[in-house]
Amino acid sequence: LVQRLPRGMANTVQAMKQHERSDEVQRAAVLALQALTRLCSSLEGEDVAIQRLVDLESVPILARALRNYPQDPQMQERGLDVLRLLSTRLETVTEQLCQLAGDGGSSFVPAIVEAMNLNISKPKIQEYGLSLLAEVGWQGAEQQRVVLTTLGVEAVVRALKAFPQSGDVQTVGLAAV
Repeated sequence: LVQRLPRGMANTVQAMKQHERSDEVQRAAVLALQALTRLCSSLEGEDVAIQRLVDLESVPILARALRNYPQDPQMQERGLDVLRLLSTRLETVTEQLCQLAGDGGSSFVPAIVEAMNLNISKPKIQEYGLSLLAEVGWQGAEQQRVVLTTLGVEAVVRALKAFPQSGDVQTVGLAAV
């Protein structure tokens, strides 16, 4: 099983690249990436799983899938979870997310905010979105402005108000502030 993990991850990323307009492929691939990442983390270690996904250049592919399908809560939750894991462990992933559009990350931050706004009743989407907004904001004043101008602050406040009893949402929400 451990020997097949790298190939499974590579095949999943390749399917996302080859079928970027297929809802079914993107949804299945995002779910598979989350499952494979968790499995690889438990069998080989989190650092190995994270580095493998980075080496496969999965970050822009995954970010594109999330931008293209904001109305799919399952895809958003699973995809944001993988990106959150990557960005909280490797600063280079957060930097990559900030530069996806070539203009300071403004094309991915709105995707996070949109996912949070469309799925305000989903605590995990709020938690993962807040975590990513915090990571982006920690990149400095320019990225903080991106979060501010894309209504990220409003999304943070809405999430904090929507889940006052969730310690996870409150913790990452305060970090995002």
